[in-house]
Amino acid sequence: MEQFMPYLVMLTVFLFFATIVGVLTSRKNRNGILWGLFGGLLFIPTMIALAFVRFLCPNCHNPLSNQQWKQRECPHCMHA
Repeated sequence: MEQFMPYLVMLTVFLFFATIVGVLTSRKNRNGILWGLFGGLLFIPTMIALAFVRFLCPNCHNPLSNQQWKQRECPHCMHA
């Protein structure tokens, strides 16, 4: 059992980071599973990239500014 402990710790850390990144990207209407895989492998670079990714409209999937996202208004499809 001791020989598998480092792998268990690595798997736990991977799942923890993947969950964090997956939840954050899902909030931006992105693919949480794909981003989660990248986040589990490369957490810091993925978080830096995620800081520059814009929100997407849930209806038409066009990029929104932070202000438009906060107001829940899409200028492209007029989705509120």
